[in-house]
Amino acid sequence: MGGARRGCRSQWQSLWPAFTARVGRGSWLAALGIVAGGVALAVAVTAVLVRLWPGSTAPAWLQTAVSLLRSLGIHPPAAWREVQVAHLVLQVASFIMGAALVGAVLVFLRSRRSPDAWHPANEVAVRELLAQFGENDSLGYVATRRDRLVHFDSRRRAAVSYQVFGGVALAGADPIGDPLAWEEAVTRWEAHVRPYGWTPAVMACSPEAARVYSRALGFEVLRLGDEAILSPESFRIDSTSLTEVRRAWQRATREGMVADFRTQAELDPEALS
Repeated sequence: MGGARRGCRSQWQSLWPAFTARVGRGSWLAALGIVAGGVALAVAVTAVLVRLWPGSTAPAWLQTAVSLLRSLGIHPPAAWREVQVAHLVLQVASFIMGAALVGAVLVFLRSRRSPDAWHPANEVAVRELLAQFGENDSLGYVATRRDRLVHFDSRRRAAVSYQVFGGVALAGADPIGDPLAWEEAVTRWEAHVRPYGWTPAVMACSPEAARVYSRALGFEVLRLGDEAILSPESFRIDSTSLTEVRRAWQRATREGMVADFRTQAELDPEALS
């Protein structure tokens, strides 16, 4: 028995460094509060139920104690084993206890809120970087969305814009800002998301950014397609190289579809909402 206990302790110590995700501040207290609240609710509900559906002539407090012990899978003392309890009472007590334990685990394991969440100062910094370096990044404006997180390099000359989906910190498009600061921003971003238990990943970045992610973080690069860029000065719909584009345009025209291009400043509040 002692050997098994030492083996379990050794296994626990070897696995502990692999679980680096930060839990929310106060998670211990919140989880204990949920457990305590669940126990109190189970006691109160069970005490009422044993009076409504008594399983034996034993005192109500004794039936309540036996119900709670059995709902936790604990055998009552030998002197109490003859006490009978209604099956419904056991089911209700077990359900309340189980719900409290599940809720406590979910609250405890909930990761901390990242400091990269939207903040007015961060949005201003992102817009300044886009104005200075975003001329060739058609997806850079996505970083100004307020549901995205942004992590900057040490000098705030570059930043990585990302969102968290099911434990994956997914960066979209290229890093924002000075390309010379991209590598530091990428490295700092990866070091920031790992302790939260998030897996870093990137989608829809340029070849230049892909090389930075691969060099800095060792990411594997998969080519998913090219971005279509049309130059208004040289674009001709009747060009033989644009046959598929022309067919798509003709189908859209037959369906009565139209395109209306306006700047954000021209949109009214109703359209923006």
